[in-house]
Amino acid sequence: MAKDTDKKDKKEKGRSAGPNILQRAGKFFREVYGELKKVTWPTPKELIAYTATVLAFIVIISVMIGVLDFGFGKGFTALSAVDLGAAVSATATPEATPTPEATATPDAAATPAAAN
Repeated sequence: MAKDTDKKDKKEKGRSAGPNILQRAGKFFREVYGELKKVTWPTPKELIAYTATVLAFIVIISVMIGVLDFGFGKGFTALSAVDLGAAVSATATPEATPTPEATATPDAAATPAAAN
């Protein structure tokens, strides 16, 4: 029992003894400001050079993707225009093609005759 009350007392003391939310937020922003002062910022000339480099790479990659897209589009269009059925039908002979009469079962052939 004594352990339970000790834990409750520690929790209550821990919450009331610590800094409130505004103090913690202020400390956070002070630390952020301190870290930003340590950053080595680029000069305007360096910034322009870095920006130009990034933009040049974006243009180069965009052109490459556009060329590939155009090429694949034309390739797939050419492939879809190829009639693969013509090659198959040209090699098949009319005698080898089964007709509906040849594939009919004896029961199916007898049914129309029985109807007459």
